Amino acid sequence: MRKIIKTSLLPSASEILERLKEGREVSDKEFDGLFPQFDSRLSEMHWTPLKVALRAATLLVQEPGARILDVGSGIGKFCFVGALTTEGKFTGVELRENLLLTAQNFLRTLRISGVSFQLRSALELDWSPFDGFYFYNPFYEALVSPDYKLDESIKSSKGSFRRSVLFVENQLRIAKRGTRVATFHGFGGEFPLGYEILIREELCGGKLEVWEKTS
Repeated sequence: MRKIIKTSLLPSASEILERLKEGREVSDKEFDGLFPQFDSRLSEMHWTPLKVALRAATLLVQEPGARILDVGSGIGKFCFVGALTTEGKFTGVELRENLLLTAQNFLRTLRISGVSFQLRSALELDWSPFDGFYFYNPFYEALVSPDYKLDESIKSSKGSFRRSVLFVENQLRIAKRGTRVATFHGFGGEFPLGYEILIREELCGGKLEVWEKTS
């Protein structure tokens, strides 16, 4: 379990995080309220539900120190939940600077160990050090109407969507045996040969799947 050093956070925020770390119930409304600059519509559409994050992180971290990559980490919700409730090490990559800065500021305030964030495309990153990957359909925004998009800061297209999906499929193909992958609403592509499904669950209005590379 991760130790949170006391900070100047309001007591209500400290209590929310302590409850999460201790395995007590926390609602998405409570957790997402720690980021008041983002309205509820964004959190409902784009941030991983707590129940999904808890389930996925637990299944991805097979042993202490397991390294997990969150592709399109946003404000870092999945990474924070994973670091607080497992013994894994979580890295989030995000293209939007405002989301990345929000995550980094939150991390500095809380001083949570086992979390880091990078402002870059996942397609520019070396995936070989990681033991597991988390995808909340990170490229889907390229295909949808402006009403769904976070903003217009990232230019995307059907072509960029396809290139991203092909890149992920190739990274999964060359990943080491034992690699685990969790998807919520998928990642837009298909799993290569050699992966076996561990769980497939309907959760929080979507489908959570966890796969493992067995050969």
